[in-house]
Amino acid sequence: MTPRIFTALVFVLTLALSACDTPSKMEEEVKLTIEASIIAGQPVSNIRVLREEGIQHTSRQTLVSDAKVKMLSMGKVYELDPIAGRTGYYHYQGDDLEIVEGREYFLWVEYGDEVAVTARIVGEAVPGAEMNSDKGPEYYVAKN
Repeated sequence: MTPRIFTALVFVLTLALSACDTPSKMEEEVKLTIEASIIAGQPVSNIRVLREEGIQHTSRQTLVSDAKVKMLSMGKVYELDPIAGRTGYYHYQGDDLEIVEGREYFLWVEYGDEVAVTARIVGEAVPGAEMNSDKGPEYYVAKN
């Protein structure tokens, strides 16, 4: 083997071995995401829960239908239920939760050992701003 080939071989092996020593930055990130439309005077009927998993700039979202979802306001806790036939969507079935302009509402979502919390002060109701369940949320309360 000539000295040039030997040097080239050592150089390539050194590069290959040093690449093996570099720690991977490909750690998976997981976060729970809440998307919601809360409109003054309207029922709470369009809360969506997703679980976002990804490695660096690549991610996938999975709709979550078995989370514990609660809305808190004025010292009361309201349990939200999954909407039948709409994976990942939740609503409040009672009639004692009133969405009022200027009032603060909190959404609390638990899924496994993950928790996401978000808050929203409801703004002025916009005429014709009723939710169309086929279009999804009109705006996001938060993405945690």
